[in-house]
Amino acid sequence: MQALPRAARIYIILVIILGSGLALLSFSFLWRLWGDLLACLGLTIAIAVLDLYPVKFLFTGTDANYSETTVSTAIKLAAILVWPFPVAVLASFLGTALADWRLHRRWYKIGFNAGLMS
Repeated sequence: MQALPRAARIYIILVIILGSGLALLSFSFLWRLWGDLLACLGLTIAIAVLDLYPVKFLFTGTDANYSETTVSTAIKLAAILVWPFPVAVLASFLGTALADWRLHRRWYKIGFNAGLMS
């Protein structure tokens, strides 16, 4: 992270702070609602498992120019449409963080990806 420009480092830290705050705020709404917490747990597990297998899209035929996405994007969209907002936010945050941790990514990548997805 030290190789990044100062503005990029500030942006990454802000995304981590805001995403973590939103996840904590979502948990504060859900901690007494057992049904929603169970839905959140199931969504978190589904997102974490699906995030472990990214799909790469090559642009010019070389491995240097590619983008990747995961199937968990569909689960996240369905969660936004079906469950209350805090369930979708918390499940996205925790599932993304869990998968990135399992993939041995650096702490700032875990925090940035989880914050951005929430």
